[in-house]
Amino acid sequence: MKFDLSIFTGFNRYADREAVRNRIEMFLGPAILESEYSLLRSGIIEKDYTPSLLVKKDGSKYGRFRVELGNYTIRTRDDWVIFIYAYNRSVEVLLPMYDYLVKLGLRDIFKISISAINVLICCFNYKKGVLFVLFERKRKRDEEEVDSIVKEIFSDFLGDKFRIRKVILTKRDLENLALYFGNSKEWKLEREKSSRNIRNIWEEAKSVYEEYLRIVKTLEKFVMGFRPTTKKFRDIRVVLDFNHRTYKVRVYTDKLLSSFTSIPLVLEIILNNLTFEKVVEFASDKRILRKYGILKDYVERRGIIAALIYEEFIKNRRARDISYEFKGYDVESNGLMIEVKSFEFEPQEEIRLTENEKNILKDYRSKYFIYIVQNALSDKPVLNIIKNIDAKKIVHKKEKKSYNRIIIKEEEKEENVYYLYWKKQSPLREEFEIRNYIDLLFNKKVKFKE
Repeated sequence: MKFDLSIFTGFNRYADREAVRNRIEMFLGPAILESEYSLLRSGIIEKDYTPSLLVKKDGSKYGRFRVELGNYTIRTRDDWVIFIYAYNRSVEVLLPMYDYLVKLGLRDIFKISISAINVLICCFNYKKGVLFVLFERKRKRDEEEVDSIVKEIFSDFLGDKFRIRKVILTKRDLENLALYFGNSKEWKLEREKSSRNIRNIWEEAKSVYEEYLRIVKTLEKFVMGFRPTTKKFRDIRVVLDFNHRTYKVRVYTDKLLSSFTSIPLVLEIILNNLTFEKVVEFASDKRILRKYGILKDYVERRGIIAALIYEEFIKNRRARDISYEFKGYDVESNGLMIEVKSFEFEPQEEIRLTENEKNILKDYRSKYFIYIVQNALSDKPVLNIIKNIDAKKIVHKKEKKSYNRIIIKEEEKEENVYYLYWKKQSPLREEFEIRNYIDLLFNKKVKFKE
C-alpha cells in the first residue's frame, strides 16, 4: 500500500497521553460497518465495531478493497497516539458505452453512485502538537478531503482551527531526509522503478558519504527509495520524491497492521529533519464533509458529549455512553434512558425515531427522555429536554431507503419510521458552556463506554 503524507502543526500540546487518547475516542467514536461497502457511522476503527474494512485493491472488476484489521484499536508509542479514521465516500461507476450515451443525452441515467470506504492513518505527536496523516491518493481531491477533515473535525477537540497550519515540504527538507537515510546503517538506498533515468546515487558514490552529500545537493529532480536493514522498521519503505515544483514523502507498506509499531519511529525521523520553513494557512470545504456524512456523524458525537456533560456535571448523575449498543437510546444515566438528537444549527420541527426507539419509548415512558441538542458544534449548545412522551402522538410513516450493497445494483428497502413534533411537547430548555467541562470530563477519567 502506498500512502502520501500530509503534515499539520499548531495543535495544542498535551502532557497526558491517556487524556489525548480519551479525547480522540470520545469525540470521534468507533466506526460502525453497515455493509462491506459502506459505514453506518464514520469514526475510529475499533476491534469490537469494525472488524474489517475495504481498503486494499484485490483486483476485482470494479475496484473492490479489503484488508482485515483484526484487533486494531487506538495505539500509543512514545510521544505518539495512532488511530485509523474511516469515513464513507461516494464513487461514480460508469456503465459500458457511456461516451456514446452522453451524446444521446442519457448521461445521468447510466451513471451510478456507490459507497466506498476510505481510511486515514493519523499519528499525533501530542508533546509537539504535530499531526501526520497518511492517505492513499486515488483522486486529485483526496488531499482536499484530508485538509477539510483535519481543520473542521480534528482541530475541534485537539486544537484551534484558526491556529492550525499545514507544513509544505521544501527541497531542503528532502535533502535533510536523504542525507539522514543515506548515512544511516539502519537504511539502504534502492532503485525506484519510476526513476529509470536516475542514477543509483549511493552505488555511484561508492558508499562515500561526502560524495553522496555532494550529489544529493546538485540534483534538481530524482526519486529515492530507502528500505530498512533492521526489524526495528519492519514492513516499511520510505520514498523521497524530488521535483522542480513539489516535494513529497511517501510511505509504503505491504503489511499494514504489523507496520503500526514502526510507523511512529519513521515519522519521528521525518519530524526531526523538518525545517518548518514553509508553514501555510489552508482552506477547508464543509460541502465535502456534508456530502459524505462526516459532519453529520460528528454533530451526533458532539450532541452526545453535551448530554453526558449535562448529566455528569449539571445534574450530578452517573452517565454512560451506550450509543453503539443500539438499545434504542444513546445515554444511560441513573436508570434514565436518554435518546440524543443533534443538530448543527436550529432543529427541525419534527424529529425522526426508529422503530426500536419508538418501542422502547412506549415500554418505558416514565424513564425515556429525548435530548434535542441545537448548535451542537458551538461552545454553548442548547438542550431541549422532552420527557413523559405519549407514544400516541408519534406519527408513523413508511419510507424507502436505498442501499448500495451490490456494486452495480442499487437495492431499495421499505422501513418504518416515526416522527415526533417535539415543540408541542413543552420541552425544558437548558444552555451551558461546554468548554468549561470538557477538561473536567477527562480529568475525572470517566470511561463511559464499557
